[in-house]
Amino acid sequence: MKKMTKLILSCMFVLFLSIVSFPVSADVDDVDLSITTDAPGYGWIKDKVTIILTLKNNGADDVTITFPTNQRFDFNIIKQGKTSPVFWFANKIIFEQIETGVTIPAGESISWSYVWNQHGNMQFYQLLFPVFFGKYEIAGTVVVEEKVFTAIGQVSLSPFFEIF
Repeated sequence: MKKMTKLILSCMFVLFLSIVSFPVSADVDDVDLSITTDAPGYGWIKDKVTIILTLKNNGADDVTITFPTNQRFDFNIIKQGKTSPVFWFANKIIFEQIETGVTIPAGESISWSYVWNQHGNMQFYQLLFPVFFGKYEIAGTVVVEEKVFTAIGQVSLSPFFEIF
């Protein structure tokens, strides 16, 4: 009789959990990713490019997102008109498989930045020499369990800026 009572109570508890919804987080569709740089253009070779990825909560409620690893962002830098990246942030980096939740308050944002030295990392020779001047696209992603956020930014490397 005790076993039957425990079984019935367990079934009722499971049924209760399936009917009742607990508010976990607001909708992640209210969150947007943007990519910017700290300047509109840069001198070729001399200047370092600060790339900023920002995840903004445009909603009226706080949003909790869960990162499946300790990687927070990723991006590629691709010369305009080309398809292969010259730089990939996460190239050859191993990330720990640790879930982490982050709450973004309503109307607030979280940002990450990376300083790029205008060198590629996809081929060995790119580590030694800077990329060629011109316009580049920055394709960024933030992967969370709830959604994959993507954005495109641009950066211009000009040989006409003062380089020495």
